[in-house]
Amino acid sequence: MPLQTWSTIRRVRGKWPARLLICLAALVLPLGCTSGKPADSESVRPAAEPVARTVQIPPLFVDDTPELQYDFPVWNETGQPVRFTQVRPSCACAGGTKLAAMELAPGEETTLHFDIDLRQRKGPQQFVCHLVEAGGSTWTYTLETTLYERARFVEIGSIPFRHGRSEG
Repeated sequence: MPLQTWSTIRRVRGKWPARLLICLAALVLPLGCTSGKPADSESVRPAAEPVARTVQIPPLFVDDTPELQYDFPVWNETGQPVRFTQVRPSCACAGGTKLAAMELAPGEETTLHFDIDLRQRKGPQQFVCHLVEAGGSTWTYTLETTLYERARFVEIGSIPFRHGRSEG
């Protein structure tokens, strides 16, 4: 196959010039379009490693503690300002979950307050809240505990006992 020169490329109209122009455009256009700044006026931190913190609290008796209140410390260790756009509790029982400050400077700390209704629950429990950043990153805070009911005793006279075989 003979080596093609610029003059032979120009002679084959329709194929090479169009391909050549597309290749040049692909190389040149990105250089003029990048600005190094986000499209909007506020700086948005790129998605980073997700933040996940879990605290295990001692087991509770639901009869003694029908509501659980817990303050979770949330601190910004990213080195950049963080703005949260959503506070999403995992279930309706944690509907009273509130974040004290939606914006944090680097090194700043705030509080995530859990206010959880424990009635009608027993056994191992997890209560999760997701804090969603403006850039889309999600910080997850989880409370874990086990809920117990106290044993209930009834009087012997109130339980019907039958002697002999049951019929039926």
